[in-house]
Amino acid sequence: MKKLLILVLTLFSLEGFSANYEVVKNPSVKISKQDIQKNNKSIEEAIKSEYTWNSEAGWLVSSRNKAIDEYKGFEKASYFLEKPYFEAINEVGNMFEKYTITEIKYYSPTKVEVYITEYGKFLEDIANNCKVEVDKKFKSKMGYLPEDFRENVKNKTEVRKVYEEYRDLMKKELLSKRKEIENAEEYSMEVSYTVEKKNNKWTVIERHASVN
Repeated sequence: MKKLLILVLTLFSLEGFSANYEVVKNPSVKISKQDIQKNNKSIEEAIKSEYTWNSEAGWLVSSRNKAIDEYKGFEKASYFLEKPYFEAINEVGNMFEKYTITEIKYYSPTKVEVYITEYGKFLEDIANNCKVEVDKKFKSKMGYLPEDFRENVKNKTEVRKVYEEYRDLMKKELLSKRKEIENAEEYSMEVSYTVEKKNNKWTVIERHASVN
């Protein structure tokens, strides 16, 4: 009986939101329509921050620093260069990404699951075609090809310079292909975020996704 009650959800619509989505709550959740309206605005902001590119995000800085610290351990220089390569792809891809909130489900007054459809562009083929030009520009600036960097750097400061230069050149080259990106194949992804209210602030706790 308890299981059945958890599965029986009350569905109702709310007006005045910036997105057209459904709001669902368990019948046992005691929360007013006014509180839901107020919460949802804050929840939308928490979700929005997940789609704002931050080059200094903790996970990104950590990944970048790890690659730089361990550059000698990569079997091939190309394996190291994949790190700035994909960082550039992700940053540019973020500029062409769109998302739609489809549902917010309340499990308690302080815990929700937010369901989203993401839309983005497949950039890897375009990025791969940029490599020759990026290599040429990198050599013109640094005096050697990217894959030869290990024979030409003396310390981690110079390795960081290699990382940043390669990433920035790839990013710039990708952005010069804006028309190609706009016409590139699109993908969609169904995503859900667990969002909780802690210390009076709605915060994303976890993300789940599957590609369509």
